[in-house]
Amino acid sequence: MCAKLNHGFTSKDVRKFAFSLAAEYGKRIPPSWFKNEMAGKYWMTNYLKRYPLSIRTAEAASLGRAMGFNKVVVQKFFDNLQKVIEKHHFRSDKIYNVDETALTTVQETGKVVAMKGQRQVGQITSSERRTLVTMCGAINADDNNISPLLIFPRKFFKNHMIKGAPNGTIGVASPSGWMTSLIFV
Repeated sequence: MCAKLNHGFTSKDVRKFAFSLAAEYGKRIPPSWFKNEMAGKYWMTNYLKRYPLSIRTAEAASLGRAMGFNKVVVQKFFDNLQKVIEKHHFRSDKIYNVDETALTTVQETGKVVAMKGQRQVGQITSSERRTLVTMCGAINADDNNISPLLIFPRKFFKNHMIKGAPNGTIGVASPSGWMTSLIFV
């Protein structure tokens, strides 16, 4: 339940909570739990087996985003959108959804198959420091899209930077590599 509210418990949190509940309700507690004031790893493993739970890597979620996404807020957004569409007579081919994402210029290394017992496994990748490039894409309800826009973290843009990119890709430079109002317009 807590994970659904973006406040998931770590394994340690659950183990500490189990210890405090057992102590509060006067349950028999193994002596090993008292040392760290938490249930043991073996208890945690068995607990996960008894219930449909698993250890997952949490995604970062800002408090503003988590609090702002609820039925009332979403309904208000669509009510406002409907008013604007009716007032200005916008057609679906004139309303675009725009999103930007960061792309890395250095390939991530993934999991690879290796001989059992081999402790160190390498995968060739660039040794340069990672640089993030912002990509902006836009599409409308009629399935029309605008060519991708790549924003490079530089003072000046050079055409070779988009060599091999999809046809029509537009490249620009920005000192931060982020979208600015000047670039957007």
